[in-house]
Amino acid sequence: MANKPQFQIPAFAKYLLIACGIVALIVALILWGNRGAQVRLEARLLKTRLIPTDDAAALVVLEVRVHNPADVLFVIREARLKVVLADGTEIDGAPVTQGDLDRFLDYYKAYGGRFNPVVRTKERFPGGSLTDRTVAASFQRSVADIEKRRGFVLELEDVDGVVTRITQMEAAGK
Repeated sequence: MANKPQFQIPAFAKYLLIACGIVALIVALILWGNRGAQVRLEARLLKTRLIPTDDAAALVVLEVRVHNPADVLFVIREARLKVVLADGTEIDGAPVTQGDLDRFLDYYKAYGGRFNPVVRTKERFPGGSLTDRTVAASFQRSVADIEKRRGFVLELEDVDGVVTRITQMEAAGK
């Protein structure tokens, strides 16, 4: 009986595969070691309040939970709140300071108080932190228009220029 010829991988290919495996392992270790070095924030919408200020304007007050999953500090340069209307257009809101929001909510007690500090310029979010904050903005749209929204977009800009865009899409009519 004749022996069947067996397929053998050439020695060069064996060493090439071993080298590729070692390089892949090194790259994976480098990426794993630097996973916390990205400057970014994550946020989740906890509560939404729409408050009419007149027939064609509304105040939006959002309670958000902000998480900094990175190992580096995130310092707010600017926070922008936008609403995505039913037709898909994004409208920028005029930011409302904590003092103005407190005065407004103290006067109109039916809308409740402020539960958390308002996100402000130069606010620091250390690496690994998890905090609740309030974001408030005034929009030149009626409450009825904003109630038909697709969602909100919160843009938090770091002092180094990194912009974290947090999109909270919702079903229409929420």
